[in-house]
Amino acid sequence: MRFKTVKQVLARQSGQMGRLLEKVDELNALDRLVKSCLDPFLIPHCQVANLRSGCLVMMAESAAWATRLRYTFPDLLSRLRYEARLFNVTSLQCVIQKNPPIHSQVAHATLSLSAENAALFAAMAQEEPDPLLAAAFKKLSLRGME
Repeated sequence: MRFKTVKQVLARQSGQMGRLLEKVDELNALDRLVKSCLDPFLIPHCQVANLRSGCLVMMAESAAWATRLRYTFPDLLSRLRYEARLFNVTSLQCVIQKNPPIHSQVAHATLSLSAENAALFAAMAQEEPDPLLAAAFKKLSLRGME
């Protein structure tokens, strides 16, 4: 029996959730396309936020990155039109991310697995017909045996 992801289940629903997932997929595809036209040093610090009425809204991590991004707007707009064939983009806007992600340099502690849960994973590995999933369960079960 094949399990479906939450995204697959929600995508089949017609209605607001289905439309929301379609919009997310469109924005993710647009983000990849825009990042292919951006300078490499900007890629990790900005992303596409929205596309509305021909205005592509970009989000930057901070005011400093927003300024750098704005300097590239004329070149980016022409590259989007001619290289990426996004003729519907007529203007660009930049907003600053309110709560930027915190990139922690602290090493995270390894989580432990109880012997009981390790045994459950081992049993699941033996009963699973999919060899890749069975191998993953087996690998997880070994963490509790250490």
